[in-house]
Amino acid sequence: MLAGIRFGCGKTNMQVYLKAFSDECEALAEDGLDWQSPTTHENINSKVYAVTCACDSVARCQLQGLVQFNGYFGCNWCLHPTQRFEGVKHVYPSSDPPYQLRTHEHFVEKAILARRTGQNQCGVKPYPSLLLLLPKFDIVRGFPVDYMHAVCEGVVDKLVSLWFDSSYNQDPWYIGRRIREIDERIVGIVPPSEVTRLPASPSKRAYWKASEFRCWLLFYCLPIFNGILPTPYLKHLVLLIQSIWLLTQTKISAPDIEKANSLLTTFVRRMEQLYGAEHMSFNNHILLHLPNTVRNWGPLWASSCFLFEGYNRKLKSLFHGTRGVAHQIVNNFVIVQGLTKKLNMMGEGTPLMEFMKAMLRGYPLLRSVTKVEENDEDILLQGKGNLFYCHDHETERCLSNYFEAPLCDLRIVEYEKVLVDGVRYEKAKCTTKSKRSDSVVAYGPNQIGKIMNILFVRQDVTFVMLVS
Repeated sequence: MLAGIRFGCGKTNMQVYLKAFSDECEALAEDGLDWQSPTTHENINSKVYAVTCACDSVARCQLQGLVQFNGYFGCNWCLHPTQRFEGVKHVYPSSDPPYQLRTHEHFVEKAILARRTGQNQCGVKPYPSLLLLLPKFDIVRGFPVDYMHAVCEGVVDKLVSLWFDSSYNQDPWYIGRRIREIDERIVGIVPPSEVTRLPASPSKRAYWKASEFRCWLLFYCLPIFNGILPTPYLKHLVLLIQSIWLLTQTKISAPDIEKANSLLTTFVRRMEQLYGAEHMSFNNHILLHLPNTVRNWGPLWASSCFLFEGYNRKLKSLFHGTRGVAHQIVNNFVIVQGLTKKLNMMGEGTPLMEFMKAMLRGYPLLRSVTKVEENDEDILLQGKGNLFYCHDHETERCLSNYFEAPLCDLRIVEYEKVLVDGVRYEKAKCTTKSKRSDSVVAYGPNQIGKIMNILFVRQDVTFVMLVS
């Protein structure tokens, strides 16, 4: 849903958006939305509430009615007062015990006091945010920590700069002199297609996007830096990698959150010890609030700006010229929305409908696909299947034992590629020298192998991958 769009230079006047937005939210919360169930045809009235807001740190301060993050009491989630470092900038030194967390009630109390006195109160400005008018919206918990800006473009970007920026060439963590060795290791990495970004040289970090910093943190930096980054700094980095991995899983348990909280607390404390107080930035501090974000709103990716930034790319594709950009976007957006509604009037599963769906979501159609339903998994066998002839006695014996039938009695079809719950796999033999590979898998207790065959047994409607 696109509620509004602004095209222009300079800062946005948030009140222009928030007044109309808050009025509509109040109406939806009080009067609700009437609709009819497509299955039971029952008339239903649903109350609609806005409960969370994902944005970067600059916008968050404006929306929340708080001082900027580089001011006194600039943290959106706790009462850290900040400290002046060398009289120039505000830093967030680690604290044990941590500072008191903000609450909605405390925030409202300080907003009233700030309004009365005309002065900031614990960072709350005298001009209260209109979001305080939203029904059931918590002005503190309603703002999750956006890990796209805070972690990927914040902490990770800062660490990469510390390691490679020549201004730190006298510091013990500097590894810029070994950039050639690092680049050689990068060339040897062949990630699966599931990883959105290929590894790039840190010398080109000025052009990295948030997703590249994310991939660098979670997938690339540890094997690349092993034996290069000094051990204390490498161990420190592992704390961040492990904690972010825990908090970005699809299923996160309470013990996972507690473990991540402990790891992040240690990471922030050691950051000051290893790199110095001058590098205790706001982004580094709000790592401590990531566990609460997950407790309130689920995995970090569920409340991050990655989805919205990705949709900005789609909005940019809706104009072709420099005149009347805003009108072009609005008109073309309405056309796309209209086409989406038309799809509901077309026959399900028809070639035209599948084509329209693919075009609207921006992804090409998968051709020559065989769908298999097995153990509640979504399995799509890609390509033209060929009858499988086994020339290896060990493989033949293994398959016969597995299916409890002679191989000659089984009609086995071999495929080149398969998608299992959206994850792509391919047999090693069809993989030429490429920048990506989907043929290496981990299985069993710490075992890694290559996919040699992707088989489908028609009699049992069973899908099998042979790994060696």
